[in-house]
This record gives sequence, structure tokens and C-alpha cells, in this order.
Amino acid sequence: HSKVSVEDALEMTLKWAAQNNKQVLIKGHPINPSSMEPLRAIAAKYPHMWTDDYSIHQLIRNARMTVTVNSGVGFETLLHGKRVAIFGDADYEAVAAKIRRESYMHDFAFAQCEISSFELSAYDRFLVNWYHTHYDVSNPKTFEKILHKELSK
Repeated sequence: HSKVSVEDALEMTLKWAAQNNKQVLIKGHPINPSSMEPLRAIAAKYPHMWTDDYSIHQLIRNARMTVTVNSGVGFETLLHGKRVAIFGDADYEAVAAKIRRESYMHDFAFAQCEISSFELSAYDRFLVNWYHTHYDVSNPKTFEKILHKELSK
């Protein structure tokens, strides 16, 4: 769901951070640590910190923003009321800062700004609407997608 690979996204993020004197903490994927080796090689070229041992929620709580291609960490970032920057397509892209290959330096400049109360209100509206269309057990429309999938088998 992205025109930008995870490797390219990491490289652009670390380049921007190095040029703007920003700290980056990289958290490896918890399920498949060996898949992180290409990312570790990219990260080794830049000042950064890497961790595999902390809860993502603890890290988000102490971060100004998170950067991802399109992972669930971005959604969790919304729940924490923090800015999320994405390179790819995600369910939550309407309230995320989109980072594009051709303008990533400019896009990051906006993304690292303090989050406003208006944006936090947009997060709240997005999360409520997302819940009501995906998991609201009192709303029969929530289950229409499942029903249609079952009927098409």
C-alpha cells in the first residue's frame, strides 16, 4: 500500500532528521527481528537510536511524532493524540501527515510542528467514525462486510 518502500522511507526520515538536528528512535518489528537487517544497515549511516525492547505505547507517549509507511503503529499514535507521518496509504491517512518522496523535506517540516487542538478534534472524530464503521457491536452495519464475504464464498 505504498509507492515508497520501508527502506526508502527510513532513509528519507533519517536524512531529514540529520539535516534538521532531530533525534530518531527506531523500533524494530517485534515478530521478525531478522527482517530488520537491511534497515539496520541503512540506519548505521546516520545518528539514531535503535530499540527492540520497549513497549510501542511507552515510546509513542514520549515521542513528538511517529513515522511509518502505513502500519498499525500510526493508528496507535492517533489514540495517544500524537502526530503521525505516513509514506503510504492507510485507513487513517485523512488525519495523518503525508510524506511524499518528491517533497519529503518540506513535508517533514510541517509534520514536526506541534499538534493543534483542531487536529486533536479531527483525531477524535476520525476514531469515533472508524469505530462505528468497523467494530461497533450495536451497529448492524459493522457486520455487513463480514456478511457479504461469507455469502460470496
